[in-house]
Amino acid sequence: MIPSKEDWDLRYGIRFSNEVWGMLVRVAKEEQMTLPAVIREAVDAYLSGGARRGRSFDLRAAIGIPKVDSRSKYSPDFERFWDGVPTKVGKGAAWKAWKLALKDADAEVIIAGLPGYVSYEVRRRATCKSDYRPLHPSTWLNGCRWEDEVEVFGGGAKTDWDAVSSEEGGAF
Repeated sequence: MIPSKEDWDLRYGIRFSNEVWGMLVRVAKEEQMTLPAVIREAVDAYLSGGARRGRSFDLRAAIGIPKVDSRSKYSPDFERFWDGVPTKVGKGAAWKAWKLALKDADAEVIIAGLPGYVSYEVRRRATCKSDYRPLHPSTWLNGCRWEDEVEVFGGGAKTDWDAVSSEEGGAF
């Protein structure tokens, strides 16, 4: 059983910030280690690194939490989805909507709905002309639009707008 932060502070006299405490507890649960073992590992890593007063210490790295690279912020499935969307706007909002959408459907099911999204956007562009406002990917995801029954023209999705526009009979 993992003690509360307050119990730990009182019992051992070691105070951790809420963020650090949360990390330590999370690692203990994920790695199926005792909390003291995780703390010992972090402290050993800190001391073996020649810790000096005033020197910063990356606790996440010391206890084995990999640094999140901003380039790998998005999952591979989301990147596949993003590659297929016709309007590449609001990637951060789409990422949030993607994570929520995965509670309702599998990534493959959502990605399989992209041809309908592309076809829908092509038709809207062709008919709305000057009033056209693109359907943002986050809106498409939040509305579970992969479930829509949209006729896909040309037998499949096209993401090259010039090629699609010439198939429809003119430029947008």
